[in-house]
Amino acid sequence: MSGVYTTSTTSGDARPHQNGRALTTAFTYDEGTKAFTVTFSKSQYANGDTVISIPDYQYHGSISVQSSDPDGRWSYIFDPAGGLLHVTVDPGQQVHTISVVPYGGLLPR
Repeated sequence: MSGVYTTSTTSGDARPHQNGRALTTAFTYDEGTKAFTVTFSKSQYANGDTVISIPDYQYHGSISVQSSDPDGRWSYIFDPAGGLLHVTVDPGQQVHTISVVPYGGLLPR
C-alpha cells in the first residue's frame, strides 16, 4: 500500500490526516474550504493504491479529487459508505499530489 491517510478527531473536528507508509513530503488541511492536499514520493517499500479516509462529518459522502499526475495516468474509486478513497497513481511519476474537497468545492491550484 502506498499510503494510508485517516481521520483525526482532535478538538472534535474530523479531518483527513496522514497515518501511513508513503514517503510524504507535505500535507495540508484547510478548515475553511475543507481542502485536503497530500504530496508524496515514490518508494521502493510502498506500492499499490494510496488510501485516504474521507470523514462523512466533513464531506457528506460527496467529493472532488484532483491529482498532479497526467490526465489518464491516474484514477480513483471512492466508497462513500466506507468513507475510503483509493487512488492509483502514475508509476512513471516520482512525486504525486492529491487534493480532495467536498463536491462542488474549489480545488487548490
